Amino acid sequence: MPPFTSLSADSTRLTFPRNLLTLLDMRFFLVILTVVGFASAPAIAQGLNEDVQNEIKIARFAMEQKEYGEAAEHFLNANKLMKGRCFECLSGLVEVRLATGKNQQALQDAGRALLAARTGRQKAIAHIHRATAFLQLAEKEPARLGDAEAAFRLAVAADPKCLDCKFNVGYVLLKQGKDAEGVQFLKALLPEAKGKPLAEDIQKLIEKPERARKDFAPEFSAILKTGEAVSLKQLQGKLVLLDFWGAWCEPCRASLPSLKRLAESLDPAKAVVISIDEHDSRETWTQFVEKNGMTWPQIFDENGELAEAFAVDSAPHYFLLDQEGVILARYDGWSATREQEIRKRLETAIRK
Repeated sequence: MPPFTSLSADSTRLTFPRNLLTLLDMRFFLVILTVVGFASAPAIAQGLNEDVQNEIKIARFAMEQKEYGEAAEHFLNANKLMKGRCFECLSGLVEVRLATGKNQQALQDAGRALLAARTGRQKAIAHIHRATAFLQLAEKEPARLGDAEAAFRLAVAADPKCLDCKFNVGYVLLKQGKDAEGVQFLKALLPEAKGKPLAEDIQKLIEKPERARKDFAPEFSAILKTGEAVSLKQLQGKLVLLDFWGAWCEPCRASLPSLKRLAESLDPAKAVVISIDEHDSRETWTQFVEKNGMTWPQIFDENGELAEAFAVDSAPHYFLLDQEGVILARYDGWSATREQEIRKRLETAIRK
């Protein structure tokens, strides 16, 4: 997915850049961002002079490389050239703030972007950026969920065609525990979502409002070393231990005997270990897996998409998912007690 998405004038979909999927806890709302999204970084608008466009292009490239300091510098340069009234520049700057956890600055810059917005769509994007910052702040300050709800409602008012914005209002209502109001809101949205992928997600929340308050893993699909396809949906009904590793990683290599014991001891009808290699060449991965008898399911994450979706920034890193895809536990690094720790958690989950 490119670092930003161009929106046509008649588009009713707002998609969130993939590089921002890693910013927040991966709850159900975030799991489906690739479907429902918050907002897209706007395409470089026609009418901006060449110098401004070049600064924005450099900033976007820096964002893609996660060089956030450089990205901020070029967005600021572009905005200065536009005398502080460049929506595209300020919106990009908000994304930098969000990517680096500077939520208060993100709110300030989103306010400036709102003042520079020229269309209802741009106003909606600015409000959605504000909602994103509030959601991040809500991890420590739950009262901020009300601010996020208000911001999403303002996004809907600015762009009434934005179905995703409306969904997010319903979702945040449920996240606050306002189940009756949230379900009613989402039921009213179903006719508008009919025939679209979003309808299935709406129905899931209507049936189980508590899903909005659980930590769901991102939807994913991949090809195993055996050539078989695997996805989160296919794994439902089983406990899943995702193991993000690399042959270059000494602790990952040290964990192999324990992982092998664990994988071989599990009832395949109830639980599975899936190892996901990152930052190796395909040849290195293939040779290492075969040499070390890693016979349990193996994925080569060639483009780092799975690691990015799960916000993995170290190895080894483990995610234990329940039968519905809810993240029960995260483990960072390996230790002498890690195998027993994971095994105990698996056994407890199986008994439930």
